[in-house]
Amino acid sequence: MNLRLSWVQAALMLSAVFMTQGQTKTEPTRSRRAPQVTGELIGTDDAGHIILAYKSGSAAGTFIGRIHSTCMIPANTESSDGVPVDLSMIPKRSEMTVVYVRRLQQKNGISRTQNTILAVRFDRLNGPSNFPSGQMIPCFKPAQNPAPK
Repeated sequence: MNLRLSWVQAALMLSAVFMTQGQTKTEPTRSRRAPQVTGELIGTDDAGHIILAYKSGSAAGTFIGRIHSTCMIPANTESSDGVPVDLSMIPKRSEMTVVYVRRLQQKNGISRTQNTILAVRFDRLNGPSNFPSGQMIPCFKPAQNPAPK
């Protein structure tokens, strides 16, 4: 009887092992907020770069990022199109916040990171401007699904 009990125990332990092996799926990733930085606009260029000077505690730094695609001010109505943002028209020294992702790029065997800007918000404009203040403006285009064959 003792031998039989050991066999039953072994069978139970093995079945427990096999049942848990199929449960290696990880739970879905929780959405995380993209990093953002708030600073004073130093400059922009024709390639879509935005350069901000920011302070974090007692340290100061410079953020350089490139927009994913043209920033579009959302339309007021569904029947109208959004308005593209001309980066060169943003008044210098305006305070703004950018939402970005950091991407690793490899070229010719050299790896480097690039900050890709997904959205901007004008917190305080330095001078006259038609840009909306306090509104997130998207700077990306969602990927298009390929057409079914």
